[in-house]
Amino acid sequence: MDILNRLIDSMQDDLIKSVQKLVQIKSVKGEKQLSCPFGEGSAKALTEALRIGQNLGFKTKNINNYVGYAVVEHQPNEYIEIKDLILDTKIYAHAICELSREDWNL
Repeated sequence: MDILNRLIDSMQDDLIKSVQKLVQIKSVKGEKQLSCPFGEGSAKALTEALRIGQNLGFKTKNINNYVGYAVVEHQPNEYIEIKDLILDTKIYAHAICELSREDWNL
């Protein structure tokens, strides 16, 4: 998993920028539309999140703008350790901390 840790470290700035871009989308529940069951902002946030996932190499699926998911197709002998998941969580926490320091003037 050392390779994964180095990869995440090398992408940390891009990951933080991706999270910052995502949370800037006003994604509170809005007026229901035919193609946007939770409003246009929620659909935009979902689309952006899936785009980020695709750029990271995940296979993504948008299910009628209700929900989406991103997966990695693994080989039978591949796995991820809990400590690596914790590291990913730390990266997201750092991005959120950085965002909280900005003046959003919403």
